[in-house]
Amino acid sequence: MVGAKKAYTLAFEVELSTKRISKYETTMQFYKHAKQIDRVYWLVDQNYTREQILKAKTCVNDESFNYHVFIDLEDFKKNGWDAMITNERSEKVHTIRENMQEICGDFYRDLMENYRGRSTIHVHLNNLKVIGKTKT
Repeated sequence: MVGAKKAYTLAFEVELSTKRISKYETTMQFYKHAKQIDRVYWLVDQNYTREQILKAKTCVNDESFNYHVFIDLEDFKKNGWDAMITNERSEKVHTIRENMQEICGDFYRDLMENYRGRSTIHVHLNNLKVIGKTKT
């Protein structure tokens, strides 16, 4: 995403079910070292999932703040771009729309008003496969 001052790389994780904490630790290790990613948005279906993600963040000694932010799935389904983003402390930061406007400046606001309801998003799904690992 190209903002008013620089290009941003944003990651979006959709967690519809809670995974093992070890799975989240692997993901957190990746983001801890992925310096090209500016922020990670987690769309979560329940608070327990969010708690597991934050535990994994602690386990890998990730000291970032407001790098991983959370969006409640029900809020997103109800409010779309106006769903609230919360940080690690459960503090409300912005809505998704406000956050994107902050990144992109007035261009984003104009784009959203002109194309409300007609926008599309292209998604690249990259399933990670571990080769040669035995099941335990």
